[in-house]
Amino acid sequence: KDGLVAAANRRLYEDMTILAVALLLLLAGVWILATMSIGRQVGRLADMATTLGFGDLKARIAPPFPRGELGGLMKLLNGTAESLERQRAAIDELNQKLTQSQKMEAMGQLTGGVAHDFNNLLTAILGNAEHLAERLAADKELRGIAESIATAAERGSDLTRSLLAFARKQPLMPRDI
Repeated sequence: KDGLVAAANRRLYEDMTILAVALLLLLAGVWILATMSIGRQVGRLADMATTLGFGDLKARIAPPFPRGELGGLMKLLNGTAESLERQRAAIDELNQKLTQSQKMEAMGQLTGGVAHDFNNLLTAILGNAEHLAERLAADKELRGIAESIATAAERGSDLTRSLLAFARKQPLMPRDI
């Protein structure tokens, strides 16, 4: 009986050893495949994060996305990059508007300075033209020329008032005070 059982027991132990080794190899293979698959997906996430870190907001993780948390994280990262890209475009647009506004402000200051100096010149021209018109009261032709000089100086003065109002950002509508 022991001889017959011993051969069967030996065969059973050999088969169980073979099964245990096969099971270990199978588990090791599944573990390696899972690690490689997850590692590849994590590598895709890391590449995207690195690219975003360098400031390239056009970077995206291409589909297909895996199921589960990794896929959700990939979609979220793509959405964040798109949002950042839109925000950067809005900031660029606001910077352009600010630059244009600063140019307009500088133009207003320049206009104000030129208009003020020009108005000082026109005041002298207007005063001299009126004085000349009074002295030439007897000569109608020369008095008419002096009056036309005074009229032109007054029109220039009106223009400089408008330029000064623009430079000071004042309304151009006159009002009684």
